[in-house]
Amino acid sequence: MHQVEGTKKEDVGSYVGGRNPVHCTSSGKMLLAFQNELEQNKIVNSPLIKYTPRTITDPTELKEQLKHIRKQDYCICIGEFIENMVSISSPIRDSAGQVISALTLIAPTHRIDENQIVSYTNKVVKTAKEISRQFGFLK
Repeated sequence: MHQVEGTKKEDVGSYVGGRNPVHCTSSGKMLLAFQNELEQNKIVNSPLIKYTPRTITDPTELKEQLKHIRKQDYCICIGEFIENMVSISSPIRDSAGQVISALTLIAPTHRIDENQIVSYTNKVVKTAKEISRQFGFLK
């Protein structure tokens, strides 16, 4: 994991080497969306902690969201793990097309409003695709 901090120091709940829940963070959901069904079910059907009112803990709803994430190739979480935080992730693939990591942008919602989310999402997706090309993913 590599982390670059912005010019303003704000606690975003993400640290190099730290662990965050997979079911309510954009990078966690991104990686989970590309796991096989058996691995997904292990996580989705285990007890899921509700960190904020927006945390999804219903297995059926989470599985539907994972399908959508896989199809659209990005994930946006707003206030699911930490209230007033937004995270945007897109997959990084190896030369075989396997998802090996995720590129994630995390910021407080007062710095990325809903009008900017589309723009930032496009930038995250574009950058993740560029990184994937460097790993040999040519699609």
